[in-house]
Amino acid sequence: MSSNPWEEFRSDVLECLAQAFEALEWPEEGLSDSLEEPPEPDFGDLASTICFELPEKLQESPQELAEKLADEIEPEGLVDRVEMKEGYVNFFVEMSKLSSLTLEEIEESGEEYGSTEKDGKESSHRTYKCKSN
Repeated sequence: MSSNPWEEFRSDVLECLAQAFEALEWPEEGLSDSLEEPPEPDFGDLASTICFELPEKLQESPQELAEKLADEIEPEGLVDRVEMKEGYVNFFVEMSKLSSLTLEEIEESGEEYGSTEKDGKESSHRTYKCKSN
């Protein structure tokens, strides 16, 4: 079975963050744990809270750090665009690419699409939470 397109987007977000952190020479620990799904669609599909964890280390406000970080990030892969808002760095998925990957997964998986196995038994269904751009 192919990969989960939503997890691929998450991986692309982490790669964008890691590259920007390297360029800014910031400490990279905690990047993966900083991702969350924002409460509002206007805040992107994934958001990073990492700039709230760095002010003491870097002696700047979360807002200033988020602005620098968002400016440094080059969208790639499934990342369509990046915006900064109130100390958060918000990532928007490239919906056409995500849709194509999802359709490929459906085609490849056939009747198995959406089901997962746990202990040899079929259980929950996978869902992809996507907000329209």
